[in-house]
Amino acid sequence: MVDEQAADVAPNPSVDRQLNLYPLPMVHHASASGYDRVADHLGGVIVPPTEKSTLGHRVLGRLAKELCQRSGSRWYSRDSFLRELSAAREWYSHRGRVFHFLYGENSFRYLGQLKKFQPSRNALVATYHTPPQRFNEVVENQAHVGSLDAVILMSNSQRATFEQLIDPERIHFVPHGIDTAHFTPGNQAESRFERLRQDSTAKFNCLAVGRMLRDYDTLAAAARTLEQSHPNIHFQIVASAEVQPPFDGLGNVTFFSQIDDQQLLDLYREAAVLTLPMHDCTANNVLLEGMACGLPVVATDLQGVRDYTNAECVSLVPAADGIAFGRELVRLSENIDLVQARAKASRAQAESLAWPKIGNRLRQVYETLL
Repeated sequence: MVDEQAADVAPNPSVDRQLNLYPLPMVHHASASGYDRVADHLGGVIVPPTEKSTLGHRVLGRLAKELCQRSGSRWYSRDSFLRELSAAREWYSHRGRVFHFLYGENSFRYLGQLKKFQPSRNALVATYHTPPQRFNEVVENQAHVGSLDAVILMSNSQRATFEQLIDPERIHFVPHGIDTAHFTPGNQAESRFERLRQDSTAKFNCLAVGRMLRDYDTLAAAARTLEQSHPNIHFQIVASAEVQPPFDGLGNVTFFSQIDDQQLLDLYREAAVLTLPMHDCTANNVLLEGMACGLPVVATDLQGVRDYTNAECVSLVPAADGIAFGRELVRLSENIDLVQARAKASRAQAESLAWPKIGNRLRQVYETLL
């Protein structure tokens, strides 16, 4: 569960006017998904990634290449440097603004150097998304984090790592949000539950989506234990072909890949349960999308899952325990009333994380910096 209630405070237009936001669209996200969507609910200037190379960019190319190599950050790129260079010009053109890099691992590295000369001119904010182990692998040189005025975390699991890098007072857990207007249960939710009640042979679809940090070996183990004993429990997996080998030979698994936004939404709305077997996580788009579509969740017991759920909508199972995962799916398939109650609880929890509320919580952080 989130560490504080999402605040329904009135938007502060003066804060919005003082924002420079640096998003980074992810090609594997659905169009209505991803952390960049928070920018739709905040004002200010949105600075997109560099789309094409100019003569000036080519001249700076050699310097950018060297600084990227020295950055100590695996995901810091030439485009990252060019955006920070553009931000540096804005830094000296304005005073009293907030510069928020929505993906700190990728986009923020050198801009904090300006604070050595004019520490109070503007404020720097970055959001970090990766779990601690992954963060340490991706960002080997972490000293620049100390120049930030505020760090936004996606999970409390990250807090101990960042408390070694920056004053804890500057660390804020502001959860990821979800588009609750796009991701909805649809009009057929009640009939789906009724069909499952009346027909014991109807498929109890357990949906899994995505690839990053997924523990599909455990989900495959669960599917294997249930294939013969519970043929009505069926697994639907939306992911690239590289995750399929653990499921080879299983008849209770269907794969989907390269589907469009509407097909994904239909799968969420037709499923009975969202399955989320994970090695690690902070925020997870799929978790939020599934809950917004009214899906109960069966997930690996991780802090990044607990930060976004509550006991009314999720079953937490031990890591790497396929038998426990399967056992919980059986329990739910045999209690449709519980599934329906959890579906409503999932939707309610997602509504507490709707983007307008998350945008307002970020405004509260910005206000402390201005």
